[in-house]
Amino acid sequence: MAESSRAFSRVFVKVNGDGEGEYRRHVEALLDLVSSKRRNVVKTYELRREHLVDVEDVFLADQRLPRRDNEKPLSGLDGLVIAMGRTLMKVHPRVCVVTAEKRMARVCQSDPEAFPPAVCIIRDDIPGL
Repeated sequence: MAESSRAFSRVFVKVNGDGEGEYRRHVEALLDLVSSKRRNVVKTYELRREHLVDVEDVFLADQRLPRRDNEKPLSGLDGLVIAMGRTLMKVHPRVCVVTAEKRMARVCQSDPEAFPPAVCIIRDDIPGL
């Protein structure tokens, strides 16, 4: 959810300016939509050893992928989000990384067999909407 919130804040400010009160109202609506109150989309997910092992594959993919437009390498959190998504895609049919980082989406898309699908909300359409 942290990566989704970062993406949402970037798009919100770009489209609506810096209205913090309105931003907070939208965030509350978003959290209500995905929380256990309604659809139970967001669940607590514990960091496990396999994520720390899988993050190495993520960083290797990141290093092998040519950089575009002054892209920076993935952060540690970005790598863990992808690694955790990788584990989730083994047990859930519809896992998707939602991000505002083009690089993060490109790393996921570089190997669809190994990494979860990703949507870069500043570039891609969100499937199903």
